[in-house]
Amino acid sequence: MIFYRKLSNNLTEKSMTPSLLSSKFTLARIPKKNGAFDSSQAAGKKLAIHLICFFLFAFFPISVLPMPQKPYLTLDMANLIADACEQKALSEGWRKVNIAIYDEGANLKLFRRQDGAYLHSVKISQLKGHTSAGLPRSTRSLGVLNYKNPEKPYGIEEVPGLVIFPGGLPIITRTGYQIGGVGVSGATGDQDEQCARAGIDAIREQLDLE
Repeated sequence: MIFYRKLSNNLTEKSMTPSLLSSKFTLARIPKKNGAFDSSQAAGKKLAIHLICFFLFAFFPISVLPMPQKPYLTLDMANLIADACEQKALSEGWRKVNIAIYDEGANLKLFRRQDGAYLHSVKISQLKGHTSAGLPRSTRSLGVLNYKNPEKPYGIEEVPGLVIFPGGLPIITRTGYQIGGVGVSGATGDQDEQCARAGIDAIREQLDLE
């Protein structure tokens, strides 16, 4: 870039050449600082990069692969489970039940309490559902495992948030992916488990569960 640079004031008219006397300014080219880029060079580099990217995408397109889909528990499915659980208890004439359904992250998806169901069974049903949502086994089988050696149990019942009595079932697809758990409480342990099984059977065909 061209700049004007003022001559030093120390120069006297006698020391100036005729060309310098005609003007107190002279045209000079100031050298660029180290690391500075000329604007035209920078623009040229950007254009080259854009052209390279254009030709790469034009002649070597990136194939878009479909994202893998994993099954998950929807609210509609949870309602189907709860409906079937409730219907099972009613049809058998059992006591009123509380139904807690959890997703694959052991988060409560749906809770339903029949009119007249025991108040303290609310918490028990939730513990059953939460336990089964985080382990690929029923709460009954967890109890059997815990007391496999009655003289020296594993102590699973001492783990906060886990229960080891019947009424909680995991929801597992045929491919082995766990999408949640169901906990039922209010009737007997065996009846609670049957209600939970009826709920899972209600969506078995929809997700091809085993």
